[in-house]
Formats: sequence, C-alpha cells, structure tokens
Amino acid sequence: MIKTIIFDFAWVLTLSKCFPKIAENLWNQYKLDPNIIMKSLYSSESNYVLWKETTESFYNNSCKHLGISFKDFSYQFQNWYILEENVLNYIKILKENYEIVLHSDNFDILAKVLKINPKLTSIFDLMVFSNDIWYNKTQKEAFLYTLNRINKKTNECIFIDDKEKNLIAPYELWIQAILYTSFEKFKIDLEKFIT
Repeated sequence: MIKTIIFDFAWVLTLSKCFPKIAENLWNQYKLDPNIIMKSLYSSESNYVLWKETTESFYNNSCKHLGISFKDFSYQFQNWYILEENVLNYIKILKENYEIVLHSDNFDILAKVLKINPKLTSIFDLMVFSNDIWYNKTQKEAFLYTLNRINKKTNECIFIDDKEKNLIAPYELWIQAILYTSFEKFKIDLEKFIT
C-alpha cells in the first residue's frame, strides 16, 4: 500500500528543464549560443550536483570562460524555474492522504532557494537534495537515505521522475516508479497505484 509519494523537481514540478532554461535566459542576456552554454554546463555538472565542488568552482569550470558574470550566473540558477501549478494543486489534494517528499538531484545555489520557497515548504513533508547527501538518483544509496528519513518500506513508496535513467535504482529497490511525460498522463498513471 502506497503511503509516500516522492517527486523529482525539474520538469515535474516546473514548466521547463533546468539547463535549457538557464541557457535560454543567458542567451537573451549575452547573445551566446544556448547550445554552447548547455554543453558547458552539462560537462561540469556531475561534481557540483554531489557538492564535490563549490558554486564558484562550478561557475569557473562552466561559464566564466564564456564571459558570463558570476552575479548573472548565480541569479539565473536561483530564478530559472516557474512552478507547474497544476501539479502543485494536485499534490495539495494528495497530501490529504499521503506523505509528500521532494527528492532532487540539485545544486547548492538552487537548493537553498527551494528550501525556503513557501509554495514548496507548505506541501512537502521532506526535501532531499543530492548536494546535501552526496548521492544522485542513479545510486540506490540516495533512495535508501530517503527511505530511512521517512521510515518507510520500499513497497510503501512511489517515485515520479522525468528521466528513465533515474527510475532504475528505485526499481532495483522495489520502489514503484512513474516516468513523468505530462501532467494528465501522470495523474492517470498514479491513480493506478493509489485507487
């Protein structure tokens, strides 16, 4: 029986993906090819998402050579997202009967903002970020950490993410999982597990 619903952040709770949106915003500001910005961000993200390097180090490795200022880089990382109100409103309904958890591979500079966003703190019972636990969602240890924090068994949880690769570790732990492709399909998929 499902007791806890665990959500990813970007492209599940937001209207866009993280790096493409940051690249688009910086392109509008700096007139740089957004593909070059994205390539640079992706090439440097693996250490930062696990807090193996600081925000400034990640900036130095990804965007400084493009002429993007640290101030603008920081602003875009903290403000790129627009929350998907349909999903948030649905979560409020789910919260009446289920524990609601946010589990995201994320960056220190953004996680700090999300932890104090009242729209999120009002609906999530727990927020888990990769930069805090030093494991990402491709690693079973990330989910074992969350299970331990919420004191739930694997068969009591379901995880929602927009990337197939992030569903492998949950499946291996016998956590049910849903690939998020759209809000309407997500609702249909979830209701198969909770009704």
